This record gives sequence, structure tokens and C-alpha cells, in this order.
Amino acid sequence: MRTLTLPSRLARTSCSVLALATVLVVGATPAAAQSFLGTATPTNGAATTITTGVNTTNIAVTTPQTVIDWVPFDNAIANNTTIAFQNSGTTATFAGSGNFAVLNRINPADSTRSITMNGTIQTTPPLGVGGAYSGSIYFYTPGGFVLGASSIINVGSLVLSASPITVNGAGNFITGLSNTVTFGQATNPLARILTTAGSQINASAG
Repeated sequence: MRTLTLPSRLARTSCSVLALATVLVVGATPAAAQSFLGTATPTNGAATTITTGVNTTNIAVTTPQTVIDWVPFDNAIANNTTIAFQNSGTTATFAGSGNFAVLNRINPADSTRSITMNGTIQTTPPLGVGGAYSGSIYFYTPGGFVLGASSIINVGSLVLSASPITVNGAGNFITGLSNTVTFGQATNPLARILTTAGSQINASAG
């Protein structure tokens, strides 16, 4: 089990990109044209609103932290083949107030399958023109992640993990006075986080 202790400002990391062994980089109707290709279930109900449009998925949160469970549309048992969860040319936007944090747990039926993301993931709005982005965005899936060549991520801080992240009984995954995130044992020893040449990560915790 691993723990990550964050600075006093909720869910901010002290550097733009943090790499650990886990690996870290710090209810929609199915529609093929949306950005995140999955069905979402927020654990805090009405406090999270998810809307989809042509090539877009917009996630608005009204609490400091929230957890969203995703089931990908491609949910077959497919022996280690990757799941296209976000296509090139699409944008997923997370909006909240202050230093909000969102844990996205992607739960495929076949836990050996990695998740591929090729579009843009962003938090909005930036804190002033040219300023730091707000928000800490976490993604977990047991089979790991592939960031494709066209993927662009603009967030306050980012975590990609193949190790499960502990959520307490109150629905929080960042806990205690030290703002601690706890990682469990990875269930797939072959899982990895792969960034393809051309992919961009801009994590401006500022």
C-alpha cells in the first residue's frame, strides 16, 4: 500500500508532473460522438453533472472532491486489447470551484485491458490569462493507460494509476489534515502507463 501526501491546498502537487511506481503523473446516454466513451455514475449524485455533445464531455462538480465510476462502451472480454475511451479531436472538460479534485475510476469487464485516450482533457477556466489551471484530475483503471499521440492534458495536477485508490466511507479519496491519497496493491502486474510520442501533459499546479 502506498500513500501520497499532498500540500495543504487540496489536491495540488508541488511539481508539474510527479512519477511514482504506481504510476503517477501528477449518467450519460451512450453516444458515439461524445468525448469519454463510457457511461458514468457519480458517487455524490446531483453534486456532479455530466453532459455530452458532439465530440464533448463536460463534467461539472460542486463539491471539493468527487468520485465518478465509468463503464466503457467497449466492455468486452478481449484478452489484453486496448479500449478506446477517448477519440482524437474530442474534448473532456472538468469544471469546479477552487482546488477541486475528481477521481475517475474506469472499470472494464476485462481488467487486463488498458485504456487509450487520444483527445483533450482540461480543467476550466484557467486562473487568469496565462495563469495556472485549477483542479486535480485522477484516473484509475486496473489495466493501465495509453496516452496517444494526439492526447493533450491541461490540468492543475494529474494522476494516472493502475493501483486502486482508497475511498473512505464519506466518499473522499483525499483525507486527513495532510491531504493524503492511499494506493492499494495493483491487481494486474503487467499494467503500465504509456505516453506516446506527441502526447502533451501540462500540469500547472502553480
